[in-house]
Amino acid sequence: VKKQFFERVRDDFQYCIGQKVGIAVCSDVGALPENVGVKNTTTAQLETIYGTPEQVCTYTGKLLYVGEHHIEYDLNSFEGCSGAIVFLLDQNQPDSVREGDFGRAIAVHAGAHPVMLRNVGFKISAKPI
Repeated sequence: VKKQFFERVRDDFQYCIGQKVGIAVCSDVGALPENVGVKNTTTAQLETIYGTPEQVCTYTGKLLYVGEHHIEYDLNSFEGCSGAIVFLLDQNQPDSVREGDFGRAIAVHAGAHPVMLRNVGFKISAKPI
């Protein structure tokens, strides 16, 4: 089996609001009402949004805020997704994203706000900050 991993984006990459990002997650239990912050739903309904357990699911969104050390973005996630790599998608990107940037790692997913649909990730930097 060939090992797969993400490569970091180029050193001169500029984070910009509107860039399209994703995370890939494989969860043993998947999204449950108690780990998405929604009590009045079924596991079956959540599977239509988040995918099924024990399969790699990709959640996508766009950058909403760029801080000095972190980014914020809008994508579906749930408890247990922390640590996923945030990567650049390969479609509908602004000019700030080059073709060679597609699929490259830009941050590590740290968590989400359950109501605001904002996620936070810590930037991956080539140089110590």
